[in-house]
Amino acid sequence: MNKFPKYGRPPAGALRLLEWFCNDTVLEEVRGDLDEAFAKNLNRRGALRADLLCWFEVVLFIRSHTISRRSKDARTGGPIMWRNYLHVALRSMKKQKVYSTTNLFGLAIGLACTILILVYVFDERSFDRYHENAEQMYRMVAGFSDENFDGIAKINGPWGITAGEQNPAIESVTRFLFFGQALMERDERRAFVSDGFYADSTTFDVFSWQLLSGDPRTVLIKPFSLVITESFAKTWFGDIDPLGETILVGGVTDYVVTGVMEDVPSNSHFVFDFLASMSSYSDARHDDWIEWNQYYTYLRLHAGANPADVGAATTAMLSQYLSEDQLAGFGQVQLQPLADIYLKSDMFREIAVMGDGKTVSMFFALAIFILVIAAVNFINLATARSTTRAREVGVRKSLGARRDTLVRQFISESVLTVFLASLLAAV
Repeated sequence: MNKFPKYGRPPAGALRLLEWFCNDTVLEEVRGDLDEAFAKNLNRRGALRADLLCWFEVVLFIRSHTISRRSKDARTGGPIMWRNYLHVALRSMKKQKVYSTTNLFGLAIGLACTILILVYVFDERSFDRYHENAEQMYRMVAGFSDENFDGIAKINGPWGITAGEQNPAIESVTRFLFFGQALMERDERRAFVSDGFYADSTTFDVFSWQLLSGDPRTVLIKPFSLVITESFAKTWFGDIDPLGETILVGGVTDYVVTGVMEDVPSNSHFVFDFLASMSSYSDARHDDWIEWNQYYTYLRLHAGANPADVGAATTAMLSQYLSEDQLAGFGQVQLQPLADIYLKSDMFREIAVMGDGKTVSMFFALAIFILVIAAVNFINLATARSTTRAREVGVRKSLGARRDTLVRQFISESVLTVFLASLLAAV
């Protein structure tokens, strides 16, 4: 029959504290005295005061002669105990080969699938974020939309340049224009190339691509200047320093290499092999406000500038150069954050093939689902096996094993399995 009234045993936290610090030689006697005192206090003073007095008595009992002298290894599971846990875990895995192999490879396959999917997801979401101050970089677009597209990625040449001159919130502006397919020749090498753009001299003021040689402030100023990527330089010039060398374009024009830059990272929403100076472009409609909307225009705003305000100010500026009908045909000018272009842009005449944010989100959800399924499968197998280990637990308890040591033992086995599965998944 339970000797305690309806509120039962002393507070569990106080008992755990007592077991943690008290010397084994006096623990049983102290525990008995504590139980009796708690029962009396419970009858006389109520549950709350009995709990508080119990805690008070346990704390007062912390004395030099009552603190356990057991070693750290024996009390808290130090290196010796953890080596024992590891040894027992390995022995258990060897004895249960079928179970261990099934659990190990099932978890490893789930982790491997999750890792592969997450690598893809994180790569897709990393596009264009490598630029310095990428949060201040935007693309200027026309807001006209219909049922087939949401805005127009290209705008007319003067729009961004004039906005940059008139709006103090804009730090720098640059434009890109497709170079188109052209025949390039150097010595005995001839090839048609198309992976290039005309670019303004301010390109390296907006984008943080690194030049290996050449001055970023001047490389794209003079007509028929060419900035090439490192891989393009190796293809066309080999081990020769390409700076100052020429490439014949279209059979009539020599372009001078004024700079060599690092290859554009693959996680960019557009890549190229070379940039030609915008001053080399000579179409008569180059500065037309209405007809020649061929330019991809990028801005770097000053810190703290509001992109919506800059877009509205640019639209108001256009009303000075376009009629109401013409302005309505283009729609409101908008600024797209650079980091949103690859996954969130669905515009007409994009600069390259873009990704799909919904697909990436779906894959992320799939990775989480696979991880949950693998974890549930791991737990189910461990639970199913627990019934077969009940006898082992009973034997260990009869030999004096404490609850916390048994918990550490089973946790160490699970951690070992997860660790080995993670290694297999990484491989």
